[in-house]
Amino acid sequence: MNLRLHLFNRQILFSMASIFGRPLQTDQATTVVSRLSISRVLVELDVFKKHPSEIWIGSKVKGYFQKN
Repeated sequence: MNLRLHLFNRQILFSMASIFGRPLQTDQATTVVSRLSISRVLVELDVFKKHPSEIWIGSKVKGYFQKN
């Protein structure tokens, strides 16, 4: 995902992941921020719902689209 460092906060990750379903946990590398190239969140997903292919991260004025 190449998230900015401050976005590795568990609460922020779970908030973003909740767009897709119910967040359950992060993997160990994400929890201790030892792998900055990607973050992983286990999400309980309703496979019958349509989910976005990208989400907006940031404020209305300054931000970027992150593909899932």
